[in-house]
Amino acid sequence: LFGLSVNPANGTEYVTVGEDKTVRIWDTETHTLKTMSVLDTMAHCVSWSPDGELIAVGLGYRPGGFGPGAKRQRKDGAFLILQRSDLTIVQEARDSKQLISSIKWSPDGGTLAVTSYDRAIYLYNVGDWASTAKCRGHKGRITGLDWSTDANFLQSTDDLGELIFWEAESGEQRTARTMRDIEWETQTCVYGWPLKSAWGQYDDNCALAAAYRAHGGTTIATVDQFSRLRVWRYPCVAEEPNWVEVRGHGGPCSNVTFTVDDSFVITTGREDCCVFQWRYRMEGKPTDEATTEEEPVGSQIFDYIDHDKFVR
Repeated sequence: LFGLSVNPANGTEYVTVGEDKTVRIWDTETHTLKTMSVLDTMAHCVSWSPDGELIAVGLGYRPGGFGPGAKRQRKDGAFLILQRSDLTIVQEARDSKQLISSIKWSPDGGTLAVTSYDRAIYLYNVGDWASTAKCRGHKGRITGLDWSTDANFLQSTDDLGELIFWEAESGEQRTARTMRDIEWETQTCVYGWPLKSAWGQYDDNCALAAAYRAHGGTTIATVDQFSRLRVWRYPCVAEEPNWVEVRGHGGPCSNVTFTVDDSFVITTGREDCCVFQWRYRMEGKPTDEATTEEEPVGSQIFDYIDHDKFVR
């Protein structure tokens, strides 16, 4: 189980995809499955359009995949566009022959960015689905992608720890120095200045699997291969940052997100194939641990988090 995305137009819905070849839409209020569609290929990532009408699904098999039938797929590298109302396919395209690792709509909904294990980012115009640009420069497999708020720039990370910035219109690289003041619509890339302290001061062999900044902008959630969900103050740059940690998954975590109103944190398990829904509330802004020690952000969050679980 890998792909996870919330519906921006409906705070109670989120969608998951995985190697069981299904697309499933869940309800956060009733903790039930609302609708499901079976694909003909394993899926790895998913993203809901800003208006909530379309769902983009990236297809492909992850090397070392889990479960029966885990092998290279005939449609590795393809992506689908599904109609939310009935999960019918309205568009299918394929420019890569390797797994689609991340897929994201631009904030204005006009462009779709697709990253692949072939180390490239493909950009498509929404509507006619024509290819508008291709970003190349990563040495490792791309694992994360974020759009800037104005939809003019992208940032991406790979499994070698490289963070690269791009101009969306041309696909050309930008230097980090010129991007320091850019505002990002999301923070899902696990590398970069906003998450530098989330990796810890010491090498304990921990690797962050996914990250997601709360829509309020003051906290960020991370998951790792030790099945830990941690919530930090954002940006996480203090020398000794505070956090709250909870566990529930029976194996490595694969993804994490906040619901639209930040009332829940949703996590997925890579091997236990479970979806966890964690209740999250924050009263006021988290205390800055750099200025006071009276109420660190970790204890402040801890008072307001618990969880509900249902198995996929």
